[in-house]
Amino acid sequence: MDYGLLVSTFTRQLDGRKLTQQRLLYQCLRGAILDGRIAQGSQLIATRTLAAELGMARNSVIYAYESLAAEGFVVPTRHGTTVARVGLAQAGHSAGAAKRVTELSRRVRGLRRDADGMHDLLPFVPGVPDLDGFPLAAWRRCIERAWRKLGPAILATARSKGSPRCATPSPST
Repeated sequence: MDYGLLVSTFTRQLDGRKLTQQRLLYQCLRGAILDGRIAQGSQLIATRTLAAELGMARNSVIYAYESLAAEGFVVPTRHGTTVARVGLAQAGHSAGAAKRVTELSRRVRGLRRDADGMHDLLPFVPGVPDLDGFPLAAWRRCIERAWRKLGPAILATARSKGSPRCATPSPST
């Protein structure tokens, strides 16, 4: 594969947008993998060789490869970086493979749930409380009671030192 041609073609498609060399190479390789121009299972060129071929710093190439690996597009090994299987299965697979997928789908069909926004994030998102167990009705009553007790003065601009009612007296001794 001619990586120089791949990058120059991608650069022409940017329509004048400027990208760093790292980002340019990353997006170029990512697009080529998704489009199938770089086939799954093929090994990418070594970082030193690619950096020399493109005339860029090796760290830029390493950044692009590491970003692709972090997103699962490539698999780095001791023997090189290989393009991972991305996207849907290619046409032409055997009937046995299709049967295995069907069996798996039938087994997990009961586990499927509809996507409803917030519940897709739960339960393992830090900082998000158990909203189903929160006493929302009691909370709402407390807030409404507090607002009824407040007068229009609370809506005025507050003093920079805070409310005099809430100020704690300083020790006189």
